[in-house]
Amino acid sequence: MSTQRYFIVFLLVGFGSGADSNVVYELRSSSQQLSSVALYPASLGQPNSQDQSESPAASPSVGNAAMPSDNASLGVAMLKIPSDKDAPPEYQDSGLMEEYTICVAFAISFFSDKATLFSYALNDSYNNMLVLAMTPERFYVTYGQVTTEVPVHNLYDLDKWRQACLVGVKGRSHTFYLDGEALKSWPWNQEPALPPGGALVLGQDQDSLLGGYSVAQSFNGKLADVNAWSRAFTSREPEGAFAIRSESPCQETKNKLMFFNAKLPRHEAFHALKIMKITPVLPKDQDEADDLQKLMMKYGTKCDHEAVSSRTVWIDALYDPETMKWQSGDTGDTLRFSLERRQRTYESKTGSLQVSDNTWITDDAENANCFAGLMPQVVQVFQLTGFTEMRSYYREQLAFVLSQSDNEHGFFFKGIRNFSIDYTQNKWQLTHPRTGSPLATYASEKLPIGRLPWTVHDRTQNLSLSICSSAEFMCDDGSCISMARRCDLVSDCADWSDERQCELVDLPPGYINTLPPTQNLQLRLVIHLEVITVDLLEMSLLLNLKMDLFWCDPNVRYRNLRPSLLTNQIHSSGGHYPLWIPDIDVEPLRGFPALYKTLMVSREANGATEGDNTLYEGRENPLRLQVRFQPRIRCNFNLQLFPWDVQTCLFYLTVTNIEHTNVNLSGSSVGTYATHLRLEEYSLTNLTLAEDKAMGSMVVTIALERLSVQYLWDSYLPTFLLLAIGYSTLFLPLAPFNDRGTMSLTSLLVLVALFTDSLASLPGTSYNTHIDTWYIFSMAYLGLIIATHIMSPNRGVLRRSRLFFALAFGVFLFFYIFTIVIY
Repeated sequence: MSTQRYFIVFLLVGFGSGADSNVVYELRSSSQQLSSVALYPASLGQPNSQDQSESPAASPSVGNAAMPSDNASLGVAMLKIPSDKDAPPEYQDSGLMEEYTICVAFAISFFSDKATLFSYALNDSYNNMLVLAMTPERFYVTYGQVTTEVPVHNLYDLDKWRQACLVGVKGRSHTFYLDGEALKSWPWNQEPALPPGGALVLGQDQDSLLGGYSVAQSFNGKLADVNAWSRAFTSREPEGAFAIRSESPCQETKNKLMFFNAKLPRHEAFHALKIMKITPVLPKDQDEADDLQKLMMKYGTKCDHEAVSSRTVWIDALYDPETMKWQSGDTGDTLRFSLERRQRTYESKTGSLQVSDNTWITDDAENANCFAGLMPQVVQVFQLTGFTEMRSYYREQLAFVLSQSDNEHGFFFKGIRNFSIDYTQNKWQLTHPRTGSPLATYASEKLPIGRLPWTVHDRTQNLSLSICSSAEFMCDDGSCISMARRCDLVSDCADWSDERQCELVDLPPGYINTLPPTQNLQLRLVIHLEVITVDLLEMSLLLNLKMDLFWCDPNVRYRNLRPSLLTNQIHSSGGHYPLWIPDIDVEPLRGFPALYKTLMVSREANGATEGDNTLYEGRENPLRLQVRFQPRIRCNFNLQLFPWDVQTCLFYLTVTNIEHTNVNLSGSSVGTYATHLRLEEYSLTNLTLAEDKAMGSMVVTIALERLSVQYLWDSYLPTFLLLAIGYSTLFLPLAPFNDRGTMSLTSLLVLVALFTDSLASLPGTSYNTHIDTWYIFSMAYLGLIIATHIMSPNRGVLRRSRLFFALAFGVFLFFYIFTIVIY
């Protein structure tokens, strides 16, 4: 079987200005005129179309269309679909297509919900055999009732010719091409081969065979070069017997020049162009200067310059009177091309104009003149936002592209979905595509770019028109910055609009800040503790307590969170925060410490852009409450082992504004303490947190170990020396008694004084401390030595006394140290 270009029949559903057998078909959705064509193989020549607005030559066609009265309201022509046997003998082929190539050139004027380029149906139930449809952001290819999405970019260039091709090989893949580039391939395994005998309809989707049409699925624009082959072409085909012509509707175009019939000072005009990503015009050769001249003469009805009595337009050039050369206003480089300069009495270095008599002149930048610019290769799409009456509409329905026009300003905003923003009767007006009635108006000669007060139903409403994407923030003047720079404490917009309305919290209607966020609140607590002083007499600790509480509030959202935690503070008003925060009570407590609170939001998840803000969900980004205060905690010291004691103090942290059964203190709560602080008598050795579920509290336990070394020097060493002095009197001669008695008695008196000072430094207790035992033994020890001297023993008694006192001291010292070690 030879490679053939064929389909049994196709139907043009135009709903508009009609179509005949010409290769270029203009399809609209405004009326009911229809036409149908049956195609059979023809030569593979592309139409010779030098002008896109002209229709190429007709293709061979047969068949006819009828419009029965019962179907006239549906806008559907009833066709007798010719079978393969009705075709000329050389074209008859009843085989299935296991390979195919289908191509179509199109230029879309505006989008419907899903613009269908063509659809191929076999019968009422199998109506989606092969369908190619599109939206501004993707193509939809349906084969055998299975739809594949192909994402694309920049389909917003309305009325631009493009070419789409589908190539399929059974058992391998389908491939979609746009303008010669393969965008996506997907397997062709399960679906059947492409059968003949169906209807190929241009511009509509068939919900039934040759029926079930919908305006929402119509194609609005022009179609040309609709070709189908029973062969999967490669990049090198077709070749050989086919004659390929280079001329076609799909021609590469240069940057489009846009003329603005509105007068602005140079810096305002160029700033407006920059906002729209349009390059200020600067002709590089005579052809470009002529193009600018033609636009100025056609659209520049308001561009008359009083001083030169001609029409003028700003160009991006400056004249240097010293070198007498023109320079680029952007780079300062000397221009290789310029028109003849018309001399003026007053020459300016701040601006230049092209005059309608094909000359260039200088002009002061503060003067108002018309302006023009080169459109970018990628079409910029303007979005109109803030129109609350159209929230339920698709985003594309209020999307526009800049287009030249014969209106008073020389341009208008053409809608992707056939809406339009046009200047008429001294005001800009948003027009409804079906009724033609104005939906909103802006009474000003200025460009309607940026955030401006429009009139909507006799009331003023701020609407925004800009090319900013959803990931960008629109400044009030229409310029765009990254949404990440919104509310970052740095003014990135020239008008500071990016730093306005930067409240962090987005509260839902009816939010009550005295109610806990959830019934089972997960609360994480992080404590950092520093012991400032230990007061033994009052049995209390003065602490520097830093608490961080973490929880999530799923009822709220946050706006424009910054990476740094400290910059995400939520400020209180009169001591009250807009959100629910936990109230912390500390027990046992002495006095009323000063309390400092700081509420912040920790950005831990990505946000979603909504309007002018990036919103972050409260359930994913926790709140962090920092509490700083210095409580004095009561602690019942156990001083029995003083000064070898280790004290354990505890206090309770309780959330008082939530039922304890509804709060869960997270197991990830942690506590830390400062190790760099050196107290007079104690060191902090441990800090633990434990949850008391019965009380709904967190128990904080502190371990303090006394620094006992100082007591060795202050108490034990002096008393040991006094005991040694008293014991040494047993070695003095028997006579006289005064020496032995005075020395031992003096040692006892000094010991009593030390004991008294020790008691004064400790709180009153019902038990003796370890150091009390040491002092009591020492006093008894010296008292017995004095008693021994009073009895005036002989030398034998003194020898036995020396042995007894040495043994007694050794036994006491052993048991004293033993009790310290075991406790």
